[in-house]
Amino acid sequence: LQALGSYLWSDLWDIETNFKKLFSDPMNCLIGLSIVPVRPSMGAGTNVKFGNITTNIALNKLTSQYVEVDCGSLSINEYIGSFLDYSPYVNISIYLPYIGYRELSPDDVMKDTIHVVYHVDVLTGGCCAMIETAKKGLLYSYNGSCCCNVPITAINYSGAIQNAVSAIGSGVTTAVGIATGAAPIAAVGAASMLSNAANTAMNSKPSIQRSGNMGGSAGLMSYQKPLLVITRPRMSVPAKLNKFTGLTSNITMNLSTCKGFTQIEMVHLDSVPCTADERRELLTLLKQGVIF
Repeated sequence: LQALGSYLWSDLWDIETNFKKLFSDPMNCLIGLSIVPVRPSMGAGTNVKFGNITTNIALNKLTSQYVEVDCGSLSINEYIGSFLDYSPYVNISIYLPYIGYRELSPDDVMKDTIHVVYHVDVLTGGCCAMIETAKKGLLYSYNGSCCCNVPITAINYSGAIQNAVSAIGSGVTTAVGIATGAAPIAAVGAASMLSNAANTAMNSKPSIQRSGNMGGSAGLMSYQKPLLVITRPRMSVPAKLNKFTGLTSNITMNLSTCKGFTQIEMVHLDSVPCTADERRELLTLLKQGVIF
């Protein structure tokens, strides 16, 4: 690029080249100059030509417009081991470079391995992040822009400054909207209060925006690797809960092996020598809980 810039401003004594430049401006042949965060597929060096002018400056020519970038895989495992590891109790978001944060459904990715692959267009700077899982395949696809345009003329520079000012202005507007907005709380009727308790608790928390516009030069200055943010509830268990209350066992065993307070779900008393009324009373007492 340095050699190419020096050629565009050649010395006056170079009569042959300057004579050709009088009839065709080489700068008009430069469509754009940009930076992309990937290494494209390049071939051998080729002499650059501006119209009918040969510069004798060799630059590598692209052999493919598209580049695939493998960002790796990550396994997501249950933390509690129950329904509390899934929605609406757990929120999962993924940070994607040049795109920002996007929400993922815990029901889609829990107990699975996610794989992130980027497809980048090095000519336009467009990128597409594809998220797939080992069990379900492709589930999510998000697009963004990873191209940072470098000004080559005064017009390009003024346009870049204007775009930066516009991006800052939109970011300030968004921040003010978040700071002054009230978090919506769903009104739940008494009849459906128990069934909607989890949704009410999750919706009552404010939704925090973790990033803004991540395209262009802002994306080049930000973190370059995808990452996951998992938000799950904090479990609060009273002290000595298992000692005084116990937990559901869900196992089958003989009553003779039980000790302490025991509460059963179903029991077979067919072999017990007793009347029908006595059998019903025993069943009722065992379901309510007895001490052996």
